[in-house]
Amino acid sequence: MKTSMTIAVAGAASVAAVAAMAASAQAAAGAQPHACSFTADRLTVAFAHPYETDDGLDQPLSVTAEGDETCALTGYAKIGLLDENGKALSYRFRKGAVGLTTEVGPDRQAVFDLTFATGSGHHARPSKIRITLPNGGGSRVIDWSSSTPAAKTITVDGFRPWLD
Repeated sequence: MKTSMTIAVAGAASVAAVAAMAASAQAAAGAQPHACSFTADRLTVAFAHPYETDDGLDQPLSVTAEGDETCALTGYAKIGLLDENGKALSYRFRKGAVGLTTEVGPDRQAVFDLTFATGSGHHARPSKIRITLPNGGGSRVIDWSSSTPAAKTITVDGFRPWLD
């Protein structure tokens, strides 16, 4: 009788342990990646090829990660246009197309577009751009070529997967 109770208790403990391991594995498999950070995820932002649209020049920026882990970008990047000395330039900002929650990691890139529109009045001609990630992901300043467009209004699209 004592032996059968020991086996029954040990069997119940084993079933509970297996169930806990399965639940843990299932939670890990369905877990969402953490929000991207320039520092933690060793992210790089670079200009992709620009192209003309009906409204002006569209300049995509790609976001890549150097690490082995995957992180997620959602929403919009905050953009700051800077002169050659790093001083902020004023311009009008509009939110563009809504993005998708986009994973960045091995073999996965994100992209977002800046669309430049001109009009009368003061135009910004940046030589640097500050990109700030949402959710406390930090910011980076990158140089822009001398062929940057002069613009009065800049539309910033949300993040989406890189499809080119």
